[in-house]
Amino acid sequence: MAQLKKAILSAQTLDELYVLMEDYSYLEFIQIYNQLMPKQQAAIDAICDRDNQKQMAAIHALKTATSAYYPLTSAMTGTVESAKSR
Repeated sequence: MAQLKKAILSAQTLDELYVLMEDYSYLEFIQIYNQLMPKQQAAIDAICDRDNQKQMAAIHALKTATSAYYPLTSAMTGTVESAKSR
């Protein structure tokens, strides 16, 4: 478990943390996380928040870009516009 703790603390991205959850298990990961000091947990949380925000921004950008070409996509997301009104 010391190896997992070291790996968690050295992770720089959310993807690295996901790989650790797969390599060990979610339960083992959470057990180690719960043993971390609050400052260490906050650092892990910051990585998760940062990378999740990047993913959401990328998804939004993709939806925005594709809605101009695929009006049905806009309709499915609740922003119905006809192609003529653009």
